[in-house]
Amino acid sequence: MPSAQIMSLHELHKNGMKWFCLDCASAQMDEVEAMKHYFTVHVKVAEQKCVERGQLFRPLHYELQCPFPKCREPLSTLTNLRIHINNKHRAETAYSSSACMFRFCSPFAKAKHDQQHSSYESVNGVEGTCCPLCGTLNQWNIQMPGSTYTMSHIAVHGLRRYHMCRDCFVCFKGDYDVMT
Repeated sequence: MPSAQIMSLHELHKNGMKWFCLDCASAQMDEVEAMKHYFTVHVKVAEQKCVERGQLFRPLHYELQCPFPKCREPLSTLTNLRIHINNKHRAETAYSSSACMFRFCSPFAKAKHDQQHSSYESVNGVEGTCCPLCGTLNQWNIQMPGSTYTMSHIAVHGLRRYHMCRDCFVCFKGDYDVMT
């Protein structure tokens, strides 16, 4: 019989809340709402603490590195990351999108991405621009209420991400966060 914690974790699959805050257990429906929550609840508090101590505050921290497990080369810019993947991992990413610069490891992933481009263009009447890190066309940009921060989808990639044990809810860094 699963524990109450496991049952509550599995309830997240059913309630439509796909974004879960590991700091306070608040759940949101989508990426934008999750980022609003994160910045209004957690970033403001962290910023106030830093200001009180006279410290510089940075809400986001980007450490770009190659996503291929056997490589993990650190890269200084998004452009360098795309160039690295397109040149050094050409064999692993043999399937080029017909709509953008992205390359994929499988024909299924390429077809799915190209379909997203087609759908975006048919709905919006213009070609979409992909996120240079993950390829999504859902690029949003909002001014955070009561702050000077302008948030965008790309900020999600600057947040530190953790994996969570499904048995005890202990959080730990994922393999892709560990520098080798």
